[in-house]
Amino acid sequence: MHHFQGACSYTLARDGCSDGKPTGPASFEVVQKNWRKNRPASVVTWTKEILVKVFGKTVVLRQGMRVVLDGQLVNLPAEPLDSAGRPLGFTIRFFEGNVLLTTRFGLYVKWNGDDRIEVKVETPFKRQMCGLCGDFDNNASNDWVLGPVCEPSGNATDNARLFGDSWRTDTGAMDGDECKPGCSETPDPECVGNAHERAKTTCNRLREIFAPCAAAMAAVKDSFDVYIDSCVYDTCLGGVDLCQTATTIAAVCQSRYNSSSQWRRADFCPKTCGENQHYESCASPCQPTCVQPNVTALMASGLCAGRCTEACVCNEGYVMTSGRCVRPSRCGCQVDGLYYNIGDMMIKPNCTERCNCTSPGATSLTCTSYGCHKYGFCGFENDMYDCHCKKGFHGNGVVCDDTNLITPCMRPNVCVNGICTELPQGKYRCDCRSGYELRADACSGKCKCLEPTFSATTGPDGELRCVQVQDACTGVSCPANSTCQGANGGAGCVCNFGLHFNPAGECVDIRECENPLLNDCDLQNGRCVDLVGAYRCECSDGFSLDSATGSTPGLCSSNATCVFDGTNTRCICKSGYVGNGRICVADNSCTAGTHTCDVATSTCVPRKPIGFDCECKPGFHKEGNLCVDNDECDPASPYFRPGVCGDPLMAKDRGNSTYDCRCPADQLDKGVESCASGVCVHFCQKVDPCWTRAP
Repeated sequence: MHHFQGACSYTLARDGCSDGKPTGPASFEVVQKNWRKNRPASVVTWTKEILVKVFGKTVVLRQGMRVVLDGQLVNLPAEPLDSAGRPLGFTIRFFEGNVLLTTRFGLYVKWNGDDRIEVKVETPFKRQMCGLCGDFDNNASNDWVLGPVCEPSGNATDNARLFGDSWRTDTGAMDGDECKPGCSETPDPECVGNAHERAKTTCNRLREIFAPCAAAMAAVKDSFDVYIDSCVYDTCLGGVDLCQTATTIAAVCQSRYNSSSQWRRADFCPKTCGENQHYESCASPCQPTCVQPNVTALMASGLCAGRCTEACVCNEGYVMTSGRCVRPSRCGCQVDGLYYNIGDMMIKPNCTERCNCTSPGATSLTCTSYGCHKYGFCGFENDMYDCHCKKGFHGNGVVCDDTNLITPCMRPNVCVNGICTELPQGKYRCDCRSGYELRADACSGKCKCLEPTFSATTGPDGELRCVQVQDACTGVSCPANSTCQGANGGAGCVCNFGLHFNPAGECVDIRECENPLLNDCDLQNGRCVDLVGAYRCECSDGFSLDSATGSTPGLCSSNATCVFDGTNTRCICKSGYVGNGRICVADNSCTAGTHTCDVATSTCVPRKPIGFDCECKPGFHKEGNLCVDNDECDPASPYFRPGVCGDPLMAKDRGNSTYDCRCPADQLDKGVESCASGVCVHFCQKVDPCWTRAP
């Protein structure tokens, strides 16, 4: 056994090879990405994700059994189609507690979503394979052939580190800083001394737990010691939890040796399942899903011809979807061989359309026009395409603004009836004007002292009185280009107009020309010139300044109020506008056409300083990015509305955020209905079996 600890991406298996080395193009390739889990000091690595390149597609199998197909997160099972609507030739589904990718030509990739990967190919690929998994010639002794990265490529080696490095792939930014180039023959770290003995004692507990499996291995001349040795190494150097190792061994025992045991206990690796699920130590390798609810048909087709595996299984009447168990009536959409949960959102690669799954059982998505802000761009992040703001701008990509230069004092409803003083590190202080006192973030009128050196305060008797106060700025030293301002017993330094504090606490010029939100110059036919505390627009040859659009330094926007605090003049955007005072734009995040909320089911609510949120209307709840109708009629639903008749009173869901109450079959409606505290109460009476209606 060897313990290669490379932190890059490596070719596990590919075809198009001869004698263990590539000789032509590959029809498929399986790549393993390792990492140190963001622990720079770690000497060991873990499997982070698996890439499968097949049929012109790239499938990424990630931690937690998340699957990404050509950049889009997909739900399982999935059978992608080509542009003509025909199956491409591979499927991805859950099988034996793993993610299983199979192709029509005989490639099988099984991933447990954590640390174990299996790659199998059928007989036609014999002696045509290469990579870390070997050449598939039934001779394991010649599998360590150097790949194309290290010399002498194509030669055999007995150095595990060199062998691993030689199959490193070029995946660019995917590998990050942890991946170190080069070909090393330095041995990987070993576990020795007391640490080795402690790890060995810990891992030997597994011998007793999996004794039946160890016996099954011995019967076919396999060794259980291989798994114990791996456990010792991982526990000693990687700090791997014993339960993680035990889970891996249990899966191997069930799938390869048909050995299943109740190894989990309340005090040893207990398993917790989600809502509407329960744990089984020997569950069917296939579970009913929204796409394939009929397990019997799957078993008959041979797709579930596997051994049992431990798993969280849906309760009766539920099916699995994305790790959750739901009623079949709550299953989502199937489009082009892919499944979408209710509420799932997908944005087209060019960000021109946003599509949602809105109706159970639909075969198409509901799409609306979409677009990025002029200071945004369409990009791929977090397993999906979406709009993102450019560097220096803030927002959701659909709406972008430069909030770094919109200081707290520029925002509306700050320090009403007072003077807002900007302090270093984005802080501020409110000083009330004469006759006002500070309450929350505004100044409310209360008491006015006639003398400027007196202020209102509460005396021991609870009465307001005017007392003389010392100048708060006495002894305060401010940096260059700033002045001290004080009131209500406090003091602070304020930058002169047109300047702001930098991280070092210095007053520096605001560079209006570097940000299009802070100047209104025509940059196509002119240029912006920075001045101290202002800016100037200059025209190119052949053009003259239009007074209707040209900027005058220090002039407030028509949507701003000019405020003089006794020392400086400041422009503050009016309520409903955001900006720096010289340029104020309407905060119209919820204006029709600028937001993406479904007005039938939700209400757009502005989010400060910019953007919006969609709040569900009564009778709806959030699922993903959508507001969907509450199911008041399903007893398993958290929105179920029971009544006072029967066990429980049945309801009829109208599907439009409303519902009707209906009596059980053995009761009659007396025609009285009321709603109290959001729970429908319907009064009914028992049916007399001997009662008949008069003719």
